[in-house]
Amino acid sequence: MPRASTNFVTVLLLMVAAACGGRDATVAAVTVDTLANGAVRTMSSAPTAPGSVTLEHLLDIQPPVDDSTELMNPRGLAVADDGSVLVSESGAGHIKVFGPTGGFQRSIGRRGQGPNEYEVAFIAVRGDTLLVQDPEVARLSRVLWRSGSYLNSVRTGCCYWSSFGVDAEGRAWVRSISQAPDTTFRHRQGFFRVGVTRDVIDTVFAYERKDLPEQPYWEIRSGSDLQMMMVIPLQPRAYYEVDPTGTLLTGWSGEYSLRETTDGRDTVAIFGRSYTPVPVASNEKQRIVEDRIARQLANGRQGGPDEATYRKAFDASLIPDQQPAYTNVAVDKMGRRWLQVPTADTSVVQFDVFSRDGRWQDTVRLSRRDWPNEGVWAAWGRDRVAVRLEDEDGRPLIRVFAIRQR
Repeated sequence: MPRASTNFVTVLLLMVAAACGGRDATVAAVTVDTLANGAVRTMSSAPTAPGSVTLEHLLDIQPPVDDSTELMNPRGLAVADDGSVLVSESGAGHIKVFGPTGGFQRSIGRRGQGPNEYEVAFIAVRGDTLLVQDPEVARLSRVLWRSGSYLNSVRTGCCYWSSFGVDAEGRAWVRSISQAPDTTFRHRQGFFRVGVTRDVIDTVFAYERKDLPEQPYWEIRSGSDLQMMMVIPLQPRAYYEVDPTGTLLTGWSGEYSLRETTDGRDTVAIFGRSYTPVPVASNEKQRIVEDRIARQLANGRQGGPDEATYRKAFDASLIPDQQPAYTNVAVDKMGRRWLQVPTADTSVVQFDVFSRDGRWQDTVRLSRRDWPNEGVWAAWGRDRVAVRLEDEDGRPLIRVFAIRQR
């Protein structure tokens, strides 16, 4: 993110949050200053309201085996304002709608390339409108999800298989593989912005600042021929996440600081917190390598790289000695920012929760078995979050948590 010099005035806010049950009061320091470009920077050293935010298991969605509504291979998730959960099935071309109590309501679409037909379905919901991005046919469709009525479609871009979000102005930010006009930035991302009720508005590119290191990769080779490249685990990376109550958040996880931008270049606000990196021991690095090798072999195609090739490529010494500042970024429909952060306790998943104005409010922990390994398998609503999991038999299920804030 762009650097800017600090204005002369720095405001130090001391907030005292008294915990219930006779616990000691917590003094949380939040430093707010205005940068030379007018952006407000908010940095925290401790939560301002510890214990105020929780995620409570509300229900599981898992229709019976061999039922017509059974979940086969869920890909995309979306949570409507009333708590309904929409699920797109990989390879099936349709979207299943489950009501606020988990009951099946309807199926939308089918496989194909005609109106209300999909080869691949990444989904988002805004109000009564379901948006379906199909990278296979480079098209975004609009559907009334309560009835399943198809409205229309607009051309976007192909080949970028990724979830997307909708900002406060009703623009879907669909990721694009278009070549950025400024290639001096190592970390950049293109977007088609498409209106919920209008066609393509524009194309924008989000950039992280120029002084960041290049993303290192493991190279899998057959002799001198490059077969594939994989990002080395635990390397800091750039994040781009749409804020449903604003525009776009970006950040580089080598430091605990994120920015708000309207067009990918400007900076209207910065927020973050102080942190101590979590170290990575040599035995943990080797565990990561073994896990990656096992996953590649399990998912590999016939004639693909063998175990010896992966072992030669996956050099554990290239894995960083410390975890990145955060490992996922999400924003719910109330504007709360959820940053998944590393922890020495591998049995839990931990989130730092920031308010819409950038203050660190609370830390939330869940059991690791209740949260997917990949943050992309989660969809955040106003007061609920839905995640894709598997039960002990390997059957997919959707777990829904209530977001409680007091």
